[in-house]
Amino acid sequence: MIDVLTNGFLTNPIPIQFTGNYCSHGCVYCFSNINNPKRKLDVKGVLSQLKNFKKRDDLASFYMREKYPILFSNNIDPFSKSNQPYVNDLILTLRDLEIPVALATRGGQGWKDIYQEITPSVFYVTIPYSDDVIREKYEPKAPSLSERWEMTEELIKQGHKVIISINPLNKTFCSNPLEIISEAQKLGVESFVINKLHLTPKQQSNLTDREKSILGTELLTEAKSKGFQDNWIDQGMEMMNYCSENNLNLLGMDTGLTNSNYFEFKQCYDNLLPTLDDFFNWVSVTKEIGDYIYFEEFYNFFSVRLPDLQGNISKYIFNRAVINDKDFYKKMDLRNLLHLYWQHSKAGLNIPANYPSFSWVKKQYSTKLDFLFDDEHNQIMIYHGDEFNANETVII
Repeated sequence: MIDVLTNGFLTNPIPIQFTGNYCSHGCVYCFSNINNPKRKLDVKGVLSQLKNFKKRDDLASFYMREKYPILFSNNIDPFSKSNQPYVNDLILTLRDLEIPVALATRGGQGWKDIYQEITPSVFYVTIPYSDDVIREKYEPKAPSLSERWEMTEELIKQGHKVIISINPLNKTFCSNPLEIISEAQKLGVESFVINKLHLTPKQQSNLTDREKSILGTELLTEAKSKGFQDNWIDQGMEMMNYCSENNLNLLGMDTGLTNSNYFEFKQCYDNLLPTLDDFFNWVSVTKEIGDYIYFEEFYNFFSVRLPDLQGNISKYIFNRAVINDKDFYKKMDLRNLLHLYWQHSKAGLNIPANYPSFSWVKKQYSTKLDFLFDDEHNQIMIYHGDEFNANETVII
């Protein structure tokens, strides 16, 4: 089905994604297959969407009407054997409807049949290994590394934009990820994405004994940890320094400073959602170190750049389980939604916890230490710029 990219609101410029069958590449740590190993494409449902999107009032149809790109996908590889040739047929149908696509892939079947038939598009190509022997252990049915590099080269020659995803980044998979960056750089790649291996305890309980044995105790322990291990941070810092010195972009080690993240998307697509990176760029121009940032500024920035959203926008609340008061879902407006993203510690962006250029402001009142609030009881942030502060809060 084609649906809202819920966990990408304000962090990904693409608003919707396609989900099809389970992925036959068989990566042992694939959260999507682990969550739903028997997932099957609802063919009738997709056909209904294609037939009726011009008159339906849901968010996915709205974005299709407005010709926003569709991501293929966080949940499948479009070129896995289990999703071909149907995905290519769908991409060509979308092309005829003038609805663009972006593709996240390790390669496989069908990409050679499609890449010359679509307008310049963004491809996330996943290459978290520099050694095929190691790759085959954890991604046994996925394409070889040489096949992925060949695909990357051909896509760029055709005019597509490639972002290399070193995800998951882990020393077990690749001891020196700068080798991957250097190889991609030679081909003309300018942006890279990194993230840690994530597998919650519940997801790990769904792994087979064989999959657990392949991953091993150390990887499984790291994967269920919410924090970042020192060796991951060390690798990330080394990559960040290299990318900074070579005018490359590294998404996943962001600081909150001005950046050119997602510039490839702006070169390929007319319609995109604003992201937090756009907000950071605005802050860097309008604020000085030590200035306060208010919710009203956050709201005003995004409200004029977001489309006139139609449909149930409460779908953008990714982690609903942590919100006690759910009464406002039915009548949620954009201000309600952005307020959650501004300051809800679990359902929001939690900017000060994730970006060292920002902190929440606290103040010592007569009876207690508490956050500094504006007149509408919204928390206030302070801007550190490049004078980074690792503390989520600062006291004035």
